[in-house]
Amino acid sequence: TETNEIEPRLTAVSDELTFMIDGNTPAFLLSPRCRLLRKGFVSDYKFKKIVNGTSETTADKPDKTNPAADPHDALQYALLGKKGRAGVVGKKRDSRAKADPRAEAVKSGVAVIKDGGMNW
Repeated sequence: TETNEIEPRLTAVSDELTFMIDGNTPAFLLSPRCRLLRKGFVSDYKFKKIVNGTSETTADKPDKTNPAADPHDALQYALLGKKGRAGVVGKKRDSRAKADPRAEAVKSGVAVIKDGGMNW
């Protein structure tokens, strides 16, 4: 990919997770066999909390001490590589996708992971 900045990587994943092909069908399907990715989405992929006296902030980068970190990084790089930095930073999905969501899905490709795919 063009960058390893965290924000474009997270945006690339968020875009795929929230995009619906036809209003009902998600563009991103994750196999039940992808246990670490699923667990990361549910709870394990997180940013450390930093406590300074009485204030609490969140770290700029994800916590790399759990097993979900590497599979999530790989997913981020794969989706960012698919779209490119320019396809993620400062751009919204094509307005035609609202009128016909399938047009955008066909144009940009759809990330689908089926059983027998990645097994993290």
